[in-house]
Amino acid sequence: MNSDTKHILIIEDDSLLRGVLRDELERENFQVSEAKDGKVGLEMATSNSYDLILLDIVMPNKDGLSVLRQFRKHDHASKVPVILLSNLNDPEKVAEAMLDDYVHDYLVKSDWSLADVTKKVKTVLGVL
Repeated sequence: MNSDTKHILIIEDDSLLRGVLRDELERENFQVSEAKDGKVGLEMATSNSYDLILLDIVMPNKDGLSVLRQFRKHDHASKVPVILLSNLNDPEKVAEAMLDDYVHDYLVKSDWSLADVTKKVKTVLGVL
């Protein structure tokens, strides 16, 4: 990996989806780290530097919105872009999440293909 390689953290409890996302993003030359739940994801997000976070909303141990709120309290985290992924299509949750200036999108998993997610990541990171 060269120094220009963008580092993405995937915080997703579905191991199959997490693996598919990881494989696709690595094929696109991103460096990818993974967390299997919100608690581990928050620890990773606050102790490392990432260029973008893909964050599931409904997870064990800590939900995605709690992770986002706690993550944003850290100085280095204030401007890290986040793309929320969820099977939850709840307008209130979407509205709450989108209040964060650096949440770039809220993608309902069933509405988006892997290629769409990859394109969104590239767009947010400015590498399209």
